[in-house]
Amino acid sequence: MQYLQGVGPEYLDDPQWDRLEKAIGTAWVPKTDTVFLTICSWAKPYSHSYIHDAIRRHFHRYGLLRRIDYVHISSCGIVPSDCELWATNYDWNNAWVQDTATLTLLRERIAQRLNRFLQQHTFRQALVYLRPGSNTHIAVFDQTVSPVPLVDVFPRIAEAKIRQELEDVRGWRKHEDPDDVLTLMDVLEGMTKVVSQLV
Repeated sequence: MQYLQGVGPEYLDDPQWDRLEKAIGTAWVPKTDTVFLTICSWAKPYSHSYIHDAIRRHFHRYGLLRRIDYVHISSCGIVPSDCELWATNYDWNNAWVQDTATLTLLRERIAQRLNRFLQQHTFRQALVYLRPGSNTHIAVFDQTVSPVPLVDVFPRIAEAKIRQELEDVRGWRKHEDPDDVLTLMDVLEGMTKVVSQLV
């Protein structure tokens, strides 16, 4: 299998992503009636990233991991955490994108693949945990036609508080990521409260 590193149509529309989508559609079976949709990560497999480690640890602490299906939204497709080892041979970074056409195409592909995923599997609800205003957030909430309610579980927290917490976190992390906001303690606590009420 070819390793893909870059951005643009050839990286979004490589035939292996169609095969990945078909394999997930055929072999993966949800364990719950609630899908938790969140980002992918530069680390592969996704669960090895500090962002997903923080989210999953928080869910585990509150007994929520077994009550949701944890699924990643990626440039290569919609990847349940159970299938994360099937999506380790690519590296897409929005920071490399130099034109709006590529971001527009990425949003379109995310929305198309998410539409198909949500139509293939039966869920009562889709809980969405994404950075507000991110490319993926726009694709999900502005372009996805979902057969189930899409619930934004990013909590409402004052911008100043988030900025201060981000400054504190970025002082010790080696790599900055725009999605660091998803790992902030106040944000995780607020998100977890919302998820607990919904599941």
